[in-house]
Amino acid sequence: MSDPSTKDLSFLPSIKSIAVIGASKKRNYFFLRTFHDSFKGRLYAIKPGAEKIDEFPDVDVYERVSDIPSNEPVDFVFIEIPREHVVEVIKDCGKKGVKLAAIFSAGFNDAGTEEGRQLQIELLRAVSEAKTIRIIGPNGMGLYYPRLGIRWRVSLPLDHGSVGVMAQSGGLCNLMIHGLTSEGMPISKGFSIGNAADINAIDVINYFKDDPETSIIVVYLEGLPPGRGTQLVKILQGCKKPVIVVKGGKTAVGSKAVKSHTATLAGDVAIWEAAMHQAGVMLVDTFEDILGVGKFVAMIGQKPIKNACLLTLSGGYGVVCSDVLASHDIRLPEFSITIKESLAHILSASGTSLNNPVDVGSFIYDVDKLEAILHAVLNDPAIDGVIFEIVPIYIAAQMRGDPLDVALPAMLRRIKQQHDKPVVAIIEDIGYDAIRQGLKRSLRELNIPVYPDIAQIARTIRFINKIHIMAK
Repeated sequence: MSDPSTKDLSFLPSIKSIAVIGASKKRNYFFLRTFHDSFKGRLYAIKPGAEKIDEFPDVDVYERVSDIPSNEPVDFVFIEIPREHVVEVIKDCGKKGVKLAAIFSAGFNDAGTEEGRQLQIELLRAVSEAKTIRIIGPNGMGLYYPRLGIRWRVSLPLDHGSVGVMAQSGGLCNLMIHGLTSEGMPISKGFSIGNAADINAIDVINYFKDDPETSIIVVYLEGLPPGRGTQLVKILQGCKKPVIVVKGGKTAVGSKAVKSHTATLAGDVAIWEAAMHQAGVMLVDTFEDILGVGKFVAMIGQKPIKNACLLTLSGGYGVVCSDVLASHDIRLPEFSITIKESLAHILSASGTSLNNPVDVGSFIYDVDKLEAILHAVLNDPAIDGVIFEIVPIYIAAQMRGDPLDVALPAMLRRIKQQHDKPVVAIIEDIGYDAIRQGLKRSLRELNIPVYPDIAQIARTIRFINKIHIMAK
């Protein structure tokens, strides 16, 4: 159940009209052009002194939002005007009954000046008096809702999926949207909240928690409103969806950068981390971690891999991988006697060791034998999951047998149908881009996440495992 003290954002799917306030020829109508390109509803331009914009003959132009006819409601406004005019515009939007305003304009609390702080106070007063309006920002990009064609850059994808994204940084929000979508995890909705003067992280997470279009929540957070940490933990504890969080400002240098970026307080790191772990949040460190953990959760769920079986195509690489996994507290346990007997039968002609990791390089083209090995190790109760290295060069150099880029996915499909333990793949970025991308797409369809190296896999699994450790 939603927290009643948070802002109600349930109206978002019903947005049918947008007004761009401050459409400027000097900027080549950047935001107006963006909304015009993809938004599926009614679009207006607010440009004092103009009756039309030649480049957009189908867009009605008005002096003020309140000048738009009363029988034509405006649901969402995007504001790109100098900061000193924003408060009056919000008051005008209140008269029109606008539901949501995204304020791109900066120079409020983020300016770090008394003038900017007072402007933000006046802005919030105007929001309160308007009663019906909510704002994203200031100093934020606003709302990204690809299903409705709402985006702040033409380059943002229109694929829509089930990952909810929120960031206090517009640039990082762009990276998250592009990165997650490119990894097969398109976005349900995205919020770039900037200063978070009105709609803040707690409001967005509470909304995502009950949003039927969102199944995974990904957040970049710099700070919270004072005294609201306990409320956030309570909301997260009631959230049944996976939540991945990157926290900005965990060091003295980072905290200083946060203050200059969005003028929020980073907070005590130890208290923050303890609270997030208590709430079952996957607290990660980098953009790459967001992608790594995100695709693991999207394809596998939150299943831990504390004891792995590693299949590599090189004994030396197996040694390297073993060291990396061990440094992240992921074990490669010795196989049981029963599994060793099964492997001995399979590997009798190859001379390959029966130890974990298993070097399968000498029979990579014998897909039937690979399938038998995978069945054997996944039947071992001591093994939680498999990490399987697939090197593109072997596929490029193939001279016999069925094409591996077809045979391997087909074999792994059969494995997935018979075992519910996780299978994760390494496909190194060593060229052969067409082969690599084709394999990645094929494995993605099987819910097998692909990583370019063992380090990313180890970090991802460590974050997943940590949630289960903290839950005990």
